Amino acid sequence: MNKYANYYDSLGYRKGDVVALFMENSIDFFALWLGLSKIGVVSAFINSNLKLEPLAYSIVSANCKCVITTPTLKP
Repeated sequence: MNKYANYYDSLGYRKGDVVALFMENSIDFFALWLGLSKIGVVSAFINSNLKLEPLAYSIVSANCKCVITTPTLKP
């Protein structure tokens, strides 16, 4: 958790920024969520079953600064 908080803080992410978590449920998912929360970053949970337009709409409408995903979900 602290590893992720420190990493994203060093990249310049700040309180109120929105980051999309497009991942399956896993230990890393929860560690990222808690780490981002620790520095005040808002996590937008994106359903890992979404594809194409619905996926793009979810990310754009949440005004995400970045998307964190896993290799298994990359197109």
